Amino acid sequence: MLVGQLGSAQTLVFAQAGLPITLDTGEDDNSRTAAYQILENLVSLVPGSSQLQPALATSWEANDDATRWTFNLREGVTFHDGTSFNAEAVVFNVERWNNSEHPYGFRNMGAADNSVGKTFVPWTWLFGGFDDVSLLESITALDDMTVQLDLRDSVSFLPALLASGYLGVHSPTAIQAAGVDYGTSAVGAVGTGPFQFDTWTTGTSTDELVLTRFDDYWGEAAGVTRLVILGIDD
Repeated sequence: MLVGQLGSAQTLVFAQAGLPITLDTGEDDNSRTAAYQILENLVSLVPGSSQLQPALATSWEANDDATRWTFNLREGVTFHDGTSFNAEAVVFNVERWNNSEHPYGFRNMGAADNSVGKTFVPWTWLFGGFDDVSLLESITALDDMTVQLDLRDSVSFLPALLASGYLGVHSPTAIQAAGVDYGTSAVGAVGTGPFQFDTWTTGTSTDELVLTRFDDYWGEAAGVTRLVILGIDD
């Protein structure tokens, strides 16, 4: 993520091959680059390496055969909409990805921007499928800051799967309020990261996604106050 002390009132303009398709579990690189500034995973990678490090989870442990994993969550974290990050939020997100009939999955429903419905295909790449086909059997909130994942098979590398750029944690409240339009240019996305959604302009000569620094971020503050992402496909 774009952190570090570059100045207290600067704008960083970042050009990439195109604007995001969605900020809600997008499959393409342009979507994930943008979403990565807004959303955070339970586990992340040390920049420039494949070494795992704590993110929204501070620690984790498995049983002897790695079929049951327990994650201890970071306290004092809030989503950009002011709601609390906790175990119930993690359960909501994971069940939304895993359950093909989740009420807030909005699968195969068109949004206001005429985009195709949500599919959450990246989840199948990581966990093999949805529902009974998935490696995940269940996820449970043991208390307000602890979640337990029960798997159908031994998976010693589960933390690495959860560090995937596809699995940033979203605000359940924001998803429920926005409905099928969540993740589109109309409403953006709401996470816990160093930048929050501001505007997303499409269909003009200056198409751009604008993010602003989230001043209540739990970690190191972003080094710029404003991030502008441009899509240049030529």
